[in-house]
This record gives sequence, structure tokens and C-alpha cells, in this order.
Amino acid sequence: MYKPSKNERTNTAIITDSDKSKVYDPKIDPIAAIRDMIDIPCDITLRICIMPKLICVIGVTGNQGGSVAQRFLQDPTFKVRGLTRNPTSEKAKQLAAQGIEIVQAELNDVQSLKYAFRGASLIFSVTQYWEPFFRPDCRQEAQAQGISCRKYAYNVEYQQGRNIADAAATIIDSLESNGFLVSTLSHAGICSKGVLKEAYHFDSKADVFPRYIDEKYPALAAKMSCIQTGCFMTSYRLLPTSCFTTSPDRTVPHLDVNADMGNFVYAVAQRAPGGHYMAEGESCSWSEVARQWGEITGQKASYEQITEKELIGITPDSEFGKEVSDMFTYCDNPGLSIIEVDTAKNSEDDVLLEANGDFVHAQRSTADSRSAKLGVGDPMRRYMARIIISSSFEGTRGNTSTDHHVDSKARCNLTICAKSYTFRPVNAQTVSREHGLDHNGSYQGSSSLQLDRIGVYFSEGANTKFVPRAVLVDLEPGTMDAIRSGQFRNMFSPDNMVFGQSGAGNNWAKGHYTEGAELVDQVLDVVRREAEGCDCLQGFQLTHSLGGGTGSGMGTLLLSKIREEYPDRIMATYSVIPSPKVSDTVVEPYNATLSFHQLVENADETFCIDNDALHDICQRTLKISSPSYGDLNHLVSTVMSGVSTSLRFPGQLNSDLRKLAVNMVPFPRLHFFMVGYAPLTSLMPGAKAFRHLTVQALTQQMFDPKNMMAASDFRNGRFLTCSALFRGKLSMKEAEQQIYSLQSHNSAYFVDWIPNNIQTSMCSVPALGQEMSGTFVGNSTALQEILKRVGEQFALMFRRKAFLHWYTGEGMDEMEFTEAESNMNDLISEYQQYQDASTEEEYEEEHEEAYEEE
Repeated sequence: MYKPSKNERTNTAIITDSDKSKVYDPKIDPIAAIRDMIDIPCDITLRICIMPKLICVIGVTGNQGGSVAQRFLQDPTFKVRGLTRNPTSEKAKQLAAQGIEIVQAELNDVQSLKYAFRGASLIFSVTQYWEPFFRPDCRQEAQAQGISCRKYAYNVEYQQGRNIADAAATIIDSLESNGFLVSTLSHAGICSKGVLKEAYHFDSKADVFPRYIDEKYPALAAKMSCIQTGCFMTSYRLLPTSCFTTSPDRTVPHLDVNADMGNFVYAVAQRAPGGHYMAEGESCSWSEVARQWGEITGQKASYEQITEKELIGITPDSEFGKEVSDMFTYCDNPGLSIIEVDTAKNSEDDVLLEANGDFVHAQRSTADSRSAKLGVGDPMRRYMARIIISSSFEGTRGNTSTDHHVDSKARCNLTICAKSYTFRPVNAQTVSREHGLDHNGSYQGSSSLQLDRIGVYFSEGANTKFVPRAVLVDLEPGTMDAIRSGQFRNMFSPDNMVFGQSGAGNNWAKGHYTEGAELVDQVLDVVRREAEGCDCLQGFQLTHSLGGGTGSGMGTLLLSKIREEYPDRIMATYSVIPSPKVSDTVVEPYNATLSFHQLVENADETFCIDNDALHDICQRTLKISSPSYGDLNHLVSTVMSGVSTSLRFPGQLNSDLRKLAVNMVPFPRLHFFMVGYAPLTSLMPGAKAFRHLTVQALTQQMFDPKNMMAASDFRNGRFLTCSALFRGKLSMKEAEQQIYSLQSHNSAYFVDWIPNNIQTSMCSVPALGQEMSGTFVGNSTALQEILKRVGEQFALMFRRKAFLHWYTGEGMDEMEFTEAESNMNDLISEYQQYQDASTEEEYEEEHEEAYEEE
């Protein structure tokens, strides 16, 4: 009897009559009927092949299209064809590797759409309003036409929709009965009874889907289902503040578009045509969103309704402010759930479909219930948990470096930020505000000192606009999406944002050997371009986390590559050390130990930022019971600003990266510093008014163990070297006297075989809102406490080879773990050796040697 091969069993049903037994694929229902209806001679085999249906997904590399493609890809009865403008992009290549047929098509080109739609059984349509809205060339064209960029984007999206309809109308016969699935919105102008006349990104969709199609292509309209999307759960990131024009208690439909849009479209595809649906994960008010956010983060959160004028006023782009203001006003009255369709009772034939492990209830819109419900328990909390816990990274996960960027005729530095997620405006504000720059990079200051050395971290563009010379790197697009939609989207150069699509999955090996290695050449190209633009490149600053996969793995890979290419430049890193108090990754000890192995060899200066210490400072000193990542990031950005002060402003006894290294690093391997800042209470709102700070008090606070941002008490070790960087209107003589007095009274905490081991630098320009402040940098043998903590956690898992297969599966050798552990233990031993050393021991050894020689 003929036996089918494995591949044949996948899409083939086989019938034989050998001893009346039949072999067939049980997933294919027609076989059972054929089996019972026909008799076949014993020497004949009937093979029935079932051809998969073709779905064409527009915008397959985007949020909605990508979610839809991934869902249909799981159904073997479908073949997925993805339409994109750039089939050679990294995202398109990754989708092609998953089995999606990638086809080039332009929404502005009807012929390309006709070609792409050929043979389609289903089409998923989505149009683009925001791209022409933001593109500079489109804004120039809008100005030339004498219309607003909002109206121009309406015209573009409306034409895109018509092109899709015109192309789809040519293949009506090949489409299934419910084969035209469109993402659209309701008509704000009509639903608001003419109140909202310029909610363009609503009306541009509704004027085509369904209006244009109903009027021009009735046959296509008969095969169409319209899927409206609820308010994206990322909407709170649209503006600098989460205060909108929607009433606090107004229920709004919310949608986690990346996770759920595909499920909804798949569910609707099983329904009869002609339906109008609201894709909604959860309906709740913005007050409820704030409450849930507070429960998950532990932070107090509240929502406040503001006026349209106030909302436009806080938005950097007034046209964008007007558009989103209309959107949030529409959410309030009449509400997003208003749909211009015939009403129908919620009948018993509503379908419950299982889609991607979640149950999706695809329900026809009615007067009382207009949405497709996702049965996953609590989508809003799930979404928040994912972005706060899974996507955000250890404490300052990378974002802190956005304060530090570069170029000066005297000294230039290039900042590279590996894995800069959850972009917080406070981090970018610290340095840019000190130089008088607004969130667009435009100079609004009043002092010549602000511009004197602004080139250290910024390059000048047109119209007094300054651009941070920073390279932002991540292995997933979420970080850059947050920046490009955030308050500082107009400050950073898009060309300097380098990102992948798959992420490192908290795996050092992925960041260092596989995913990161594929992206590193692209990053180096940007680094070279920026370095060539410097008049006198002094060095590089790398900000990264040691706990995740991108910051630790790819961060150290970049470090080694840049070291090879620029061996004589200073390599400084701000390295965030993981802590159990602020942790979401069980393999952090592996990632941190492997990173230290690289930092020892390739960095000149490593500023250790310990999440454990940051957490304690927030709780103990700043009285923040449950610190957020934004709170931790604020601390680090303040320290980074202090360290770079001498580069950015003139002063006495100034210090730069090279001078700091020469004075702080007595031995090449011992270049790991702990940092601190004073007065920390100045970061508390209103604290300044209650106390007067003296130079003596400032100096004592700088050397207070509670102010150190490393979870190791320097009193358990000894300082090899220190640096005190003062800012503000204070006497240099008084500052040096206080430093000398402090060292004299605490001589036990300083090695006696390095005289004058405290470097002092002064800058007369105070930090914003402060009269005087100080930044402390110390090279202490007590840092071994942090290394021991990480090393012990590493040893516990490595002894049993726990989780090791995830690393070796990426091509790593187990020996690398052994070498990294050995290197860290050697580093700990070296710190201990120099902690125990003294001048008396050396004197005795010299005399013993002389005695033996005699």
C-alpha cells in the first residue's frame, strides 16, 4: 500500500482500497465524503490537494498589517502576501523568512496595487494619514498649495483609499464573499452633527470606507466589512502630558493594536459580509486607565481634563495639537462608539472564535453594543504590564544617555545609547535646558556661556537648531517609536536611530553574536559619520544596561568594535548594574558577568550605576515609596550632567574625559567608578526654600555613603582615587580647604600610597535651579561588593548549568562563561590586594630584601 511522505501528508489526502483501508489527512473534511462515495481499483491512488487561500495584507511592516499577517500566518489554509513600499527593508526580510510573500506596492500607484492583488481571496486594507502629516516635504507642498498640513494629509489618505478601492474592484470575482476587510474610522463631521469639521484623520478614512465604495463599486461593497479601531493603548504617549480634552468618566474603547488587531480581523473574516465592527480590547475611562496604571506601577496617577486651547498649547506642533484635540473631543462627544450603520439585535448566532489562543467575540455593532470583544480577562492591564515590566528595562535602561551628545572645536565626544527604551523627557531636558535649547533643539537661551561650548555635545543645523550627536541603538523598534512620537521627536536625527525588529530576548548571546552582530555594521557607519563631523574627537560615551540582552550583549560588541577602530580615543561607559529590587529578568547575573568581562578589556572609564542604590535613594532620601523608572532615570541623568559639566562650560581646574582617566585610573583594569550627587534633596519639589547650603555641608553630602549610586559602602574599602566636581558660585579656596579637611579626618578610607588622590574641578555655571551642587566620582576598592553580589548569583545558576542552553544555542561556548567568571574573580582579588596594601608593608619588604642581599 502506498504511504505518503511527511511533506505529502501536510497538504495531501490519499485514498486507497488496499484491504479496504484508507489513508487520508483528517484535517481535510472532503476526504471523508469522497472515501464513502467511490471505489478505487487497488492499483490506483487518488491524491486530492487543497490549495491555500491568498490574503493580501497592506502595510505588512506596520502595526496593523503586521498583526494581521502574523495571525493569518498561523492558519495553514491561508497564504499571506505582504505589501510594502520597501521590500528590501530589514523588517520585510524578516517577514519573508517567516514565509510571507513580500511584494512591492505603493498606495499612491494604482497599477502596483492591481499587480499585488492578483489572485487574492481576501484583502486587508489600511491607509496612512500620519506619514504625510509629519513629512517635511509634504508640509512644504501643503504650504505651496496654501492649505494646512492636516488638510494635505487628508487629501493624501483619501486618494490612497480610492486607489485601494479601484484596484480591488478589478479582482472582485476572486474575492470571497467577505473578502474585503478594511480598517477605517467613523465620520467625525457627520457623527458630531457638524461640530467637528476638521477631524481629518477620521473623515479621510470614512469618506472612502464605506462612502466612496458604496457609491462607485456596489459589488465590492457587498463583499466588504469595515473594522473601526478603538483608541490605541499607546495614545497616552502622544503628548508631553497625559491630560486630554475627554471627560474623566467618559468610557472610551481601547485597543492593543499590535497584540489584538490580527485576532479581530481573523474573527471578522469568518463572518458574513457587510458588517461594521469596533475592534476594542476594553472600554474604560481615562480615569480608570490612570487608576490601573497606578496599581501596576505603584505610583500615584491621576487624569485631568483640560481645554482644547491648553492641549494645543502644550503640544510642540500646533497642527498636531489641533488634530489630537479633535480626536479626544470626539471621544468625549458623541464618542468613538458612534457608528453610522444599521442597528441589529445581539442575536444568538454571534460567533465565538478562537484566535491565536485568545477568544474573540466578533459582534455586530448595535445601539447598545457596538464592539468586538476580546476575551482575555483584562487587556488594558495586560498591555500596561507588558510595556512596564517586559519591555522596560533595569532602572535606567539606557535612556539616560539622551542628555549627552557632542562636538566642539576644543573637544568632541560621541554618545552611543544601546537600548534606550521608555524615553522620558526629563532625561533629555537636563543638558538641553542648561544650554537654552527647547524640545525641538532650537536655542531659546539668553547667555553666551550656553553657546560657548554647546558644540561638545551638539552639532548645529539650520536656523539655530542644534542636534544631539547621539547614536540611539536598539534591537526592537519600540524604543524609537516612543522617541519619534514623544516630546523630543524633532530633536534627534532619524538617521541616527538604528534598530532591529526581533529584539535580544534578554539574551547576551543574541545581542553579542547573532541579532546584534547583524546590526553592528549599520551602527558603525553612523558612528563613523558622526566622528568625522567632529573637529577634535576626544572619545565616546556608551550608555547601556548590563542586565538585558541589547545593552549588555550588543553594547559590549559595539564597545569592542569602536575600540578596534579608534584605539587612541577615550572609551567611557555608563553601565547600569541590575538589581533584584528592579528586575524583570532571571538571567541578569549571566548578562552582567559576561559584560564585565568585556568592560575590563575595552573600556577606559566605567561609571557604575547600581539600580539597588538608586532604589534606596529614591525611597530613603527623596521619600518616593515606589520609585518608577522615570525617577531612577532622573537621578542618573543628573549625575551624567555633573560629570560632563567641565566639558560643556568654562571654569577653574577644569577636567575632561582624558584628564579624569589619567587622575582616576592607577591600574588599567581598575577603571570602575562609583558616583554620587549632592544635594539630592534639591531634586525634591519645594525643598530648596527650607535650607541654606554651605560649601562644608555640600562637601560632606558628596562623600556621604547614602548619596552614592552604587550599593557598596565605601567605608568597607579604601579610595584609590576620587574626583569632586563643584558647580555654582562658591569659593575655590574654600572648596579645596573642605576637601583637604575631609580627607584628613577620614584618612583611613584613602590608600596612603597615592598622595593627593582627590582631584578637584570647578565650574562657575550652576545647575538649573540650584546655587551650588557637586558630583562625586570615586575609584574605591569597596566596589568589589557589587562584583561579589553579581558573581555569587552567577555561580548559583552556572554551577547547575541553568538556562545555559539559551546561550549555547546562539553559538556561545560554555568556556566563555568560565572565562568571564574567572576574570571577575581576578578583578575582585585585585581590588582586595590594593585595599590591603600600605606604605609600611612596602618599606618592610624593601628592608628585608636589602638584608637578604647583605
